[in-house]
Amino acid sequence: MIINYPTGLYNLFGSIEDTSNVTWYISNNEPPRSSDVIIKIPIAEELQPLPVTVINKKVRRQSFGDLVYTINEANNSAAASGKKQYSEGDILDFQEDNRENLGIPRGNRVEFRHNLNELDMESIGLDDEDVERFNSDVYDKKDELEQQYLSKRQDIGNIEIGIQEMQKKINESNKALNAILILDDEDLQKKVEDRKAEYESQMSELVVRHDELVEEVAAIVDNLNKIDMVAK
Repeated sequence: MIINYPTGLYNLFGSIEDTSNVTWYISNNEPPRSSDVIIKIPIAEELQPLPVTVINKKVRRQSFGDLVYTINEANNSAAASGKKQYSEGDILDFQEDNRENLGIPRGNRVEFRHNLNELDMESIGLDDEDVERFNSDVYDKKDELEQQYLSKRQDIGNIEIGIQEMQKKINESNKALNAILILDDEDLQKKVEDRKAEYESQMSELVVRHDELVEEVAAIVDNLNKIDMVAK
C-alpha cells in the first residue's frame, strides 16, 4: 500500500511537556487545504502577538482527511536502572508459568486499521442528523479509548521496570544470604531475610497490578479495533 498523504500531525496525550505518549494519524486522501489566494498581511499586523487559541481535537480532526491507520505509542515514564538483574554465570531456574496470553500488543506501539469502505448509513436506518451524531460520538469514544490505552500501557511499562528492580534486590539478598549462612551470623541473617520478605511482598503486589492492567489494556484494544472499523 502506498500512503499518498501522511498528515504529519502529532497528537500529544496530556500536556505538551508529556512527550512519552504520541498518536500518529495516516490519511488516505489529501487533507483539506486553503485556496490559492494568499492575503498580504501588513508587517505591523504580522508582528503583533497572536491571541491564545485553544483548538480542540474535533477541529484538528478536520485536517486529517480519511484515516487509514491510527498508531498509538506509549513509553514508560519511570527511569530504569542500568544495574544488571543477573550476573554473568548465574544459573537461572525457570518455573512453569500457566498464565494465559491475552494477546495485548508487545512493545509500546499499537496500530489500528480503519475500514476504507464507506458504510451506507441510510440503509441501516440513520438519517443525516443521526449520522452526524454517530460520527461525533465515535470520535469522542475513540479519543477516550486512545487516552486510556496510552495511560495504562505507560503504567504497564513503569510496573515492569519496578518488577525488574525488585527482582534485582531479591537476587542480591539471596547472594548475601548464601554467604551469611556460611558465616553462621543469625543477626545478619534475620535482617537480610526480613528485607527480602518486604521485597517479595512488593513484587507480588506489582505482579498482581501488572496482570490487572494487561487485562484492562486487552479490553481497550478490542474496543478500539471495533471503533476504528467505523471511524473515518
